[in-house]
Amino acid sequence: MQDVFTRLCTRGRVLAQDSALAYVRTAVVNGCRSMLRRRALAHRVAITRTAPWRDTQESAEHTAIMAEDRRLVLAALAALPGRRREVLVLRFYLGLPVAQVAAMLASARGQ
Repeated sequence: MQDVFTRLCTRGRVLAQDSALAYVRTAVVNGCRSMLRRRALAHRVAITRTAPWRDTQESAEHTAIMAEDRRLVLAALAALPGRRREVLVLRFYLGLPVAQVAAMLASARGQ
């Protein structure tokens, strides 16, 4: 936020008094958004570069627990009616947005 105020002051631009507050608020919000975008991008890049699951072998215990969890999830999915199973698979396994799932299943959103 201070960087935005500094840049506004060094520009030497004179604004009308009635629009100055709105201009400063917009500049501060845009500056904060830019900073958050840069921080999120840096975080994503750091995770991609240091992905621990790519370089290490998982233990046998971890593999067994994951296999059991997968078996339980598949059993729970099998117990659901077909339509609900389709929605869950499309939404959470494939990561499709709600609107696209509704369009694919010819259903109204939220039903």
